[in-house]
Amino acid sequence: MAEAFGVDRETARKLQGQDDNMGHIIRVEGDLQILRPSRSREEQEEEEGGREYGRRTNGLEETICSARLVENINDPSRADFFNPKAGRLTTLNNFNLPILNFLRLNAEKGVLYRDAFMPPHYRLNAHCVLYATRGEAQMQIVDNRGQSVFNDRIREGQMVVVPQNFVVSKQVGNEGFEWVAMKTHENAMFSTLAGRTSALRAMPVDVVANAYQISRDEAMRLKMNREETILMEPRQAGRIRSVVA
Repeated sequence: MAEAFGVDRETARKLQGQDDNMGHIIRVEGDLQILRPSRSREEQEEEEGGREYGRRTNGLEETICSARLVENINDPSRADFFNPKAGRLTTLNNFNLPILNFLRLNAEKGVLYRDAFMPPHYRLNAHCVLYATRGEAQMQIVDNRGQSVFNDRIREGQMVVVPQNFVVSKQVGNEGFEWVAMKTHENAMFSTLAGRTSALRAMPVDVVANAYQISRDEAMRLKMNREETILMEPRQAGRIRSVVA
């Protein structure tokens, strides 16, 4: 966690909440305000119109006979996420291969360069079967109670299953690491715990500080120290080098 968030180990320990018994509802110290923009009348009309359109469709916009059946996810130019110092990640879902709507599957090809890593993340709506195709990586999987269920190296030719909502991270060694994965949903979604697209990044600083009982400066570092998304380069010389994925 310290590596993923770019903070010291003491701050990472506070994130685990081992010393507090606050539960799921906490009392905020001082005033707390959250800005939320109101929707315009035009936006409300567009939303209602979209629902009405969904009721009118007949489901034949894309027929089985004209659907593509083959797609190359090993092509580097098709990568959905790319960090020149960390690696690339390519996802195949029902948007770029509509036939997956009928198969209820989703595919992924990942490449991590030397010493790179994927920060803790979890699948919101699918289980994942990962097969290593080259190199090796240290994988850690944690269940919804925070208990480690897997912490070992996975090498070429080995397979591991990551259940839905279990948090997983990958740390690569000198050889790099490549894998393919199948997920049990045609549009499998993931959420990261650190980085530019994490839930913490979207939270107000005061909310993070109150939730984890840390200072506003520590909360700001948790939010802003990492600018990458799902592919992160290692820390160098005690500092974080930011490369937007």
